[in-house]
Amino acid sequence: MKIHSEQLFHYLESRGLQLTDEDRANIIEIILFGKNDKGKYSQQREEGFGG
Repeated sequence: MKIHSEQLFHYLESRGLQLTDEDRANIIEIILFGKNDKGKYSQQREEGFGG
């Protein structure tokens, strides 16, 4: 199942969470790049995406 980030943000906010821009960026990073076993963001980045 594929979900768009805006749908996810809307759902979370409808459940009472207040998301900052930083929260949204972190969620997108987790969705796109995942996390490694130690809970740190992976360092993989696709060319042309923010860094």
